[in-house]
Amino acid sequence: MPFSSSVLVNVKTLSVYIVSCLFQDKPQPPPEGRLPDATKGSDHLRQVFGKQMGLSDQDIVALSGGHTLGRCHKERSGFEGAWTTNPLVFDNSYFKELLSGDKEGLLQ
Repeated sequence: MPFSSSVLVNVKTLSVYIVSCLFQDKPQPPPEGRLPDATKGSDHLRQVFGKQMGLSDQDIVALSGGHTLGRCHKERSGFEGAWTTNPLVFDNSYFKELLSGDKEGLLQ
């Protein structure tokens, strides 16, 4: 039996609402947040994302690579500003900056 169009509309509306609630900015991050400490290194990333969340090293690399876009917020991580010199371009500049060790606070 196929779904009626009204059921599909309701499901779509509900799913958009649920997803949008997950990404609303909050004044402060939750104290029980599961994100890693931004001041710790790669071993900490493996502990949080690998052991606690079940991600592989390849998953962690892909997730970290997303930092080539956007910026960090002081109230959430203690750091302020863009992760790369051009945060509007998706490239491997974040990876290059990690390897160079020049930018203070990046996985040190």
